[in-house]
Amino acid sequence: MANNDGCKDSGVNSGGSGSGGRGIQEMKLAINFHAMEDRHKHPIESGRDRRITSFLNQNPACASCRYQRRKCTPDCPMAPFFPPDRMSDFLNVQRLFGVSNVIKLISKFGKPDERAAAMRSIKQEAKVRARDPILGSYGIVLELNKHILHARTLLNNLCQQLTFCRAQHHRHLHGDSSFGTNSMHAPPPPPLLSQPPPAPA
Repeated sequence: MANNDGCKDSGVNSGGSGSGGRGIQEMKLAINFHAMEDRHKHPIESGRDRRITSFLNQNPACASCRYQRRKCTPDCPMAPFFPPDRMSDFLNVQRLFGVSNVIKLISKFGKPDERAAAMRSIKQEAKVRARDPILGSYGIVLELNKHILHARTLLNNLCQQLTFCRAQHHRHLHGDSSFGTNSMHAPPPPPLLSQPPPAPA
């Protein structure tokens, strides 16, 4: 019995050495395959990758990256100026200047407040140019000059009326003889101007 058992054991060991070896190899291949699949599905992230992933989860892509269909990274130069809800502002800037030109322009400014001021000017010019493609900001300057001219004319008119009223008051207090002959024939006060032109939109 012992010999038979020994023969059986040896037969199992000797006969199963080939199939058992192949089984172990297949198991190792399967384990390696699943490990590779897990690494593919859940890659090991570095510190920078984790920061980028956290940024993307907490901050959606800016308007510039959404327009260009790319991921928005924490160091995106356009993200501070074009949040996701400012797509219209970005489209105006993109049509007039182009993304690459804007990035080159703001990169020339070292301080954040200087970059913010430059971007405000860029967005304002793009917005006005979208509303008035011919004149742009120059159209606003022309309208403001009209208002300044009207205000100066109105001020001169009021000053003339004030001079006339003072002369009338002085004549009323001191009499016609003390005020002189010129005051007797003082011209009537100039008429008031009409309403000023409407303010530029």
